[in-house]
Amino acid sequence: MRHEIVERNPEADVRFFCSSDAGGYVTPHWHNSLEIVYMLRGHMTIEFPRGQVRIGPEEFVVVNSGAVHAVLSEANEALVLQVPFGLLLRTIEQYELVTFRVSMQPETEAERARLARLRALFQSLHRVYTAQEDGYLLRFHSLVYALLYELVQGFATREAPSAYVRNAPYLSRLRQILQYLDAHHAQKLRVPALAAEMGYNADYLSRFFKNHMGVGLVEYLYRLRLNYVYRELCETDDPIRVIFERHGCGNEKHVEKLFRTRYGASPREIRWRCREKGTQEKV
Repeated sequence: MRHEIVERNPEADVRFFCSSDAGGYVTPHWHNSLEIVYMLRGHMTIEFPRGQVRIGPEEFVVVNSGAVHAVLSEANEALVLQVPFGLLLRTIEQYELVTFRVSMQPETEAERARLARLRALFQSLHRVYTAQEDGYLLRFHSLVYALLYELVQGFATREAPSAYVRNAPYLSRLRQILQYLDAHHAQKLRVPALAAEMGYNADYLSRFFKNHMGVGLVEYLYRLRLNYVYRELCETDDPIRVIFERHGCGNEKHVEKLFRTRYGASPREIRWRCREKGTQEKV
């Protein structure tokens, strides 16, 4: 797992862009910025330690600052807004204690109205930033603040300061484990040896990881390896067997089965799709 550094747009106080993705898996990572992903076309599943959220066209997901998350996506286009931590601290009282929870299945008329306002604000952000008429940054920033206001008013919960302090060591420990797995994913890793290397009891490490990631260590490790395989299928012409071996996938038949389950296609089909997409973009 990595810490992702979010750069703001040169002319704006935030980062805002349209993402076009052929599909794939992004391993768990985190960033201090608040991130909102609004789907235009296609589907995406955002995996959090305690569950996952799947979104389709005109739906969006809010990723809170510091939240560990992974992304499993089909071919899609999405709008992405990332708001720097410093801006949030300046504008939202005790922001470090705030968690935004937004559901795409509203239960009341008030919740439906709030979601409608957020959708409208996101669509306006896109129109204003794309057109870039005179004075557009004034309107763009006003829309960003209006969107944050709606989130604070309708979707914010606050932890007690003691809970925030209590949870911090767990997140730090989890990041340490994930970073180690990423750096050593191609090696043959066994839970007892991994636990000893990191100074944990094996049973404790397994329970801790499953409780906080929602998936067992072995399954996560295969997801991580498959992510690297997927990336190299699209970015290199190396033989598939060589890519498998490079990332610790020794049992080719077993890995191909896991790959198809994960991505809905075989490694060869994924490589073909990536090449087709690259050809279309060059035309």
